[in-house]
Amino acid sequence: MPELKKNDQSETAKNLKKADSEKSLGGTQIDYIVGLRGVKAKDPTESEKTRKAKARKKLPLAVDIIITLLMLALIVGVIVGAYYLFRYFSTDYESVNIEYSFAISCEENAAEYQKVLNKELYFDIDGSTVYFGKIKSISVSEDNTLAVLTVEVTAIHKADAGYYLGENRVAVGSDYTLRIEDQKIDGTVVELTGGLRES
Repeated sequence: MPELKKNDQSETAKNLKKADSEKSLGGTQIDYIVGLRGVKAKDPTESEKTRKAKARKKLPLAVDIIITLLMLALIVGVIVGAYYLFRYFSTDYESVNIEYSFAISCEENAAEYQKVLNKELYFDIDGSTVYFGKIKSISVSEDNTLAVLTVEVTAIHKADAGYYLGENRVAVGSDYTLRIEDQKIDGTVVELTGGLRES
């Protein structure tokens, strides 16, 4: 029996020394008691922390989903945009020789246009000049009030869009103010034939 008492006293002394050393290190009495019993103490703020952590976890999940959807939309937008840019700038056009008739209304002086045969037509727009072809033939109406110039030019043909000279579409019914050297003439495209590829 006396041996048991000695062991209990020595254990108590060791525990007290341990408690004193932990106090000096800044530990609390609760920590000491928890350490002696081997039981994990419940922190009163732990449940609140757990709730906050769960709330934080829910928010980033929603944010992650939104960010993922936005990234997917951005990737799809880039792919679709690249496709349409490729279609716009791709070589879906070809150079072709066309011939169009340009009708000029005159006041009984259409015969004067006979001297512009084999001259070149130009279209001035926004400070730049677009070549509109070479005059191949001229026909004048019987009453001398209408001159029709037949013009030959190489144009760009875009599928489902028609014929273009520069950025200007050439089509029947188009009105232009063209220039022959220093002379300006107003007229309308009344006939257009083409589609022969340039060789």
